[in-house]
Amino acid sequence: MRETFRYTIFAGLLTLALFLAPFDFISNAQNIDQETNEIASALDENQNRVLDDSEILNAIQLWILGEALADGETISDESILSLVQMWITGTSIRPPLMGDDFGDDAPLACTEDTDTLIAKWGSLGSGTGELDSPHDVALDSNGNVYVVDTGNHRIVKYGSNGENPLYAGSFGAGNDQLDSPTGIALDSDGNIYVSDSGNHRIVKYDSEAENPLYIGELGTGDDQFNSPQGLVVDSDRNLYVADTDNNRILKFDANGDFLAKWESADGESDSLDKPTGLVLDSEENVYVADTYNDRILKFHADGTFREKWGQGYDEDECEDGPPRGRECRNDRDDDEQPDFNNPTSIAISNYMMYVVDSNRDRVQKFDLDDFEDFSTDWGDFGSGDGEFDAPFGMALDSMGYIYVADTGNHRIQKFCG
Repeated sequence: MRETFRYTIFAGLLTLALFLAPFDFISNAQNIDQETNEIASALDENQNRVLDDSEILNAIQLWILGEALADGETISDESILSLVQMWITGTSIRPPLMGDDFGDDAPLACTEDTDTLIAKWGSLGSGTGELDSPHDVALDSNGNVYVVDTGNHRIVKYGSNGENPLYAGSFGAGNDQLDSPTGIALDSDGNIYVSDSGNHRIVKYDSEAENPLYIGELGTGDDQFNSPQGLVVDSDRNLYVADTDNNRILKFDANGDFLAKWESADGESDSLDKPTGLVLDSEENVYVADTYNDRILKFHADGTFREKWGQGYDEDECEDGPPRGRECRNDRDDDEQPDFNNPTSIAISNYMMYVVDSNRDRVQKFDLDDFEDFSTDWGDFGSGDGEFDAPFGMALDSMGYIYVADTGNHRIQKFCG
């Protein structure tokens, strides 16, 4: 709905740009280059940045006129296509895109249809290029992909399409060892956070996966965990942890000191049940995949409940039982809420939300401004391209590519989001 509106607006902007170009409506190219450098600076500080309407109009005019930016470069056809596509979809850009040093290798936004498979890698095993039940995915600012290789008790770093794997970790409870890790996140400095689930702790590494700092142990105290899974880090490097088997969310500062916790959607009886995936939006609200309650919850950074979406399957919809044997529910009270069956991961790009609906072997996409406006879903049970077997984790990059940990198929699949 929103994208259709923006395509209409783009047609109007292009017409306006063509009309104004002969009058040199743009003050000068250097101003635009300065704006571009400011965008790049903001993004280097890990701030989300989306092109506004005036910037895309200026970019279109510069492209039509063929005028050079301050560094002598012009905007290529590929770059203007990428910028327009990101403006239409509201996707954050990863600069530099104009007047950059990439030449013909400038990064482009994904312009294929949602669910188009771009790449895949991995197969069952413990050797180079192999994975065993990968559970989560994270991305750094250079487009590298980090995977928790759960069954091999290690972390793997890849290039953006699965190339050049690097490994860290081995089975155990000592230093530099992991036991069935299930969650991973990075902060703006490139530090790596891992949910070492079998050891009931969080491990923080530097950007080279060295100098580990350990947080927590088995228990129910404020600095203890029971099989933690999902992780996310905010701009102040506060760490949020889905303490899955304790049915709660814990928040720590950059030094690993406890700050806050919450265990329910209403502060009282509406308890979390096996929360897994976590993500932040641009305002640093916290979204939780409340897995066994078949719903997504939204909280303020202090744990104040804000909103929820989703419910399980009712008895009329699953006479033979829901996928993977989860019990049918008779407590649904809103037919306009989306149906989830063990949602395990969430990704957010501006106004769109993606949910891994694990027991349905699919990814769902929704409009955050109007959650009833279901956009699309993709996936089915299987091992073919675009099919899943109990997918679990997910990550979305600034170009609109989405990476899914296809856990039961022991691989990563990369799609246009």
